[in-house]
Amino acid sequence: MVPREYGEEEERGYRELRDLLKSTPGLVRSLSDREQRMAKRIADGERPYEIAMAEGVSEDSVWTFVRALSNAVMATGQKAMSRGYETAGLGSDTDPGVTGGYGDTGFGAIGTEGGEPVTEEPEEEKG
Repeated sequence: MVPREYGEEEERGYRELRDLLKSTPGLVRSLSDREQRMAKRIADGERPYEIAMAEGVSEDSVWTFVRALSNAVMATGQKAMSRGYETAGLGSDTDPGVTGGYGDTGFGAIGTEGGEPVTEEPEEEKG
């Protein structure tokens, strides 16, 4: 693989991203597995073509990742913060979607359809 040529602006941006990733390890930990590996490689000073060969992707896809990560981090003008995660019980669906989180779960209906309406007053208890 022959590394592609890139200009001064790309080189400067790549160095800035590398320095930022070195100084904010929390940012790297907040990425998905493949992105985390690529970000660590950038922070370690590997070139995009080296990352592409190691990850089995094209050099252009590495540059796309570099640009997206750089834009996301530097557009805020602040230190990047780790994104939060929704937590719930094992197997819980924390995204309500169009059903509001209720309805058929794939394990059978959960009984949210409702019953018959009660139109009479309840009888008083005799005590």
